[in-house]
Amino acid sequence: MLKATISLAALLAAMPALAADNDEIIVTALGIEQPRDEVGQAVTVIDADTIRTRQSVSVVDLLATTPGVRFNRSGSLGGVTGVSLRGAETTQTLVLIDGVKVNDTSGIGDMYDFGNLLTGNIQRIEILRGSNSVAYGSQAVGGVVNVMTGTPAEGFAGNASVDYGYRDTLNAKADISGTTGIASGGVGLAYFNTDGISSAANGTEKDGYENIAANAKLKLAFTDTLSLDLRGYYIHADLDTDNGVVDSTTDSSKSDQYVGYAGLNLALFDGKLTNRAAVTWFRMDRDYASAFGPYGYSGTNLRFEYEGVYQPVDQARLR
Repeated sequence: MLKATISLAALLAAMPALAADNDEIIVTALGIEQPRDEVGQAVTVIDADTIRTRQSVSVVDLLATTPGVRFNRSGSLGGVTGVSLRGAETTQTLVLIDGVKVNDTSGIGDMYDFGNLLTGNIQRIEILRGSNSVAYGSQAVGGVVNVMTGTPAEGFAGNASVDYGYRDTLNAKADISGTTGIASGGVGLAYFNTDGISSAANGTEKDGYENIAANAKLKLAFTDTLSLDLRGYYIHADLDTDNGVVDSTTDSSKSDQYVGYAGLNLALFDGKLTNRAAVTWFRMDRDYASAFGPYGYSGTNLRFEYEGVYQPVDQARLR
């Protein structure tokens, strides 16, 4: 009887939390906002409070706590890292940063390298597990990882933090956002640097790592039905590496990621028909240095998108 009473009490206590989850808005399933109870796929949300509580440096360390997610990493933080969802290949995980597809066209199979994606000013991550090719194409056979920076605050707001620790590791970030008149926007900057440890077996030479990330958003609401969205994200990473056997002072890798989005939003027929026309741009530059000389790869993905959603009644929506 005691066990039954405790279980019933726990169930009753959990009911408000379940109700709150159903009210949560998910955008990854169809690329448009939906209440969770209308989403037919398995979606896990890592929100700002969770990111702040766990204090993980790398986004992939947050993803690893989600059921159905596995990853492989070459070496230490900053090394090439692939993420697999529900047993699919790492090349079958579609990755979005602020709505832009960032799968690397300069790599084999368009796999996105999570090695240089740090938590920085990331405010929300949605992980959709299972195929979603209808909405996103063949790259989403395994699922979708949607990474989002913060939305501009009402009025003005700012945050900043600095951490310092082992191996002269410095982790700092700051952001500011606000709204005034028709404009709302924000900018953020994150910096991570560590002396690191040797990546070589039995090595003693330190392999340092530096990561700089910047993000910006601007929205101009010209009318209640017409608005312009501008978004940008940039990552620069510099990693010292070894050949895996002995220390090396010449081996290193550098990468630069550029993400851009410009979208025009228009609502018609009293909001029943919403239209979004956008241009997205992603570029990855990867450069390597070794005893055999420098080499590198570059890839660019330019996309033109249109999305129309018609909702004649609350119970029906056409996309």
